[in-house]
Amino acid sequence: MRPVAWVVAAALLGGAASAAAEPAYVEVYFALGEPSAIHVEGRVLGGAPLPAEESGDWAVVNVLRTALAVASDELPGVTVAVGPVAPRGDGPVRVTTDEEGFFSAIVPAGSASGARAGKLSLEVRLETDGHEADPVLLEATVLPASGATVVVTDFDDTLAASQVSSPLLFAAQLVLSNGAQLAAVPDAAACLSRMAHTADAVVVLSGSPVNFHARLSTFLGTHGFPSAWFLLRDFGVGPTADPLDVGEYKRRELERLAEALPHARFVLLGDSGEQDAAVYTTFRKAHGERVERVLIRNVGGSAATADGIELFDDYAGLDCDLASP
Repeated sequence: MRPVAWVVAAALLGGAASAAAEPAYVEVYFALGEPSAIHVEGRVLGGAPLPAEESGDWAVVNVLRTALAVASDELPGVTVAVGPVAPRGDGPVRVTTDEEGFFSAIVPAGSASGARAGKLSLEVRLETDGHEADPVLLEATVLPASGATVVVTDFDDTLAASQVSSPLLFAAQLVLSNGAQLAAVPDAAACLSRMAHTADAVVVLSGSPVNFHARLSTFLGTHGFPSAWFLLRDFGVGPTADPLDVGEYKRRELERLAEALPHARFVLLGDSGEQDAAVYTTFRKAHGERVERVLIRNVGGSAATADGIELFDDYAGLDCDLASP
């Protein structure tokens, strides 16, 4: 049940809670796969979605929104149905959320018959007594059965000028600003858009909390980045929570992505401020020819000098065109 503080703060932010008992909403972070299996991941949360982030929002509004995002009301043990808008085969796949409200569904070839490279219209619907949520309609990305390229990119100091190397500046920016106000790394949007023109999908793999999904999505839309799916970290305290070490977390998620997309090749984009170079190098050693390029933006920190790493200072000097399949 939502705490009183949630109701008060949501009212201050302008959010409207439904008069119906126990409102809820569904967030989808990832809907990507090959024709044989579409992987859909998201979360079910109680209450109403927070208002959209705007460039003119005051700092106090951003502080309240950040607090509410962190104190999210997860709904465990509820049923989510995921399936094509025009159902075929066995109909939707039904899954149950874990203790922190997360769900993961695989829409198999039988349910998504007719799925081919491009887009597949899916509906994600909450099917649980006692909670009411609007269904989510989305276009899942379906990769070609062979020859697909996926760009995997970090977020902080790779796309956004987040000042991760300065903990105080990073923390202040995180709390006082929102996604529409966060500055982009110069020329990053244009470069990633050129990559996306040839690639089949873009995935943002970040150590940022999954609670800040709206912040990252707003940032991409505000600055003209291509659309992307998200793999973000769960900072919960239960057994399903992600590792505290960002390098360990990213290594695990890259392996999970490679398993979910067994025929895809990858372009890996990150920065030298944290562990991206080491994580990407380890992944390339394990998967060899499946990694097309490793691109590391030089922001100081650990030297990214391993063989095969393309180290660059600014996007204007980087070859952002990917080889055509």
